[in-house]
Amino acid sequence: MKLCFFYSLVLLFLCISNTKAQTNANIAGPENVLVVYKTPEDSTDQIGIISQNVMLYYKNARGIPASNILKLNSLINADIFDSVSNTTHRIEITQDGEIISDGTILSYGPIYRHSWLYFVKKIAKPIADHLQF
Repeated sequence: MKLCFFYSLVLLFLCISNTKAQTNANIAGPENVLVVYKTPEDSTDQIGIISQNVMLYYKNARGIPASNILKLNSLINADIFDSVSNTTHRIEITQDGEIISDGTILSYGPIYRHSWLYFVKKIAKPIADHLQF
């Protein structure tokens, strides 16, 4: 019992002595932040309006340069052509813009393939292109 207690104390001592204090060194500045937002489609597009307001807040509050702000256009229901199956699928944005779903489910493959194609074409590629600029 005493030996177990002794080992516990030694282990505790070793763990405490190796902890390092947190610092604010090397914190990313505004030039290292990319703000991505959805532009409003019209005056009734609440998600787009909220997204734009959040972007404006961060731009002003954090001093984000205009070159580090990327707007995504046309994040709406769209038709995506699948070159593998040679078919067109209706992609729907549901639950207030939170879910990208395939409105045309076929029985041959993964049901999320076309939603993924939409994500890559409309969201991931514009971000990657902007970062390579």
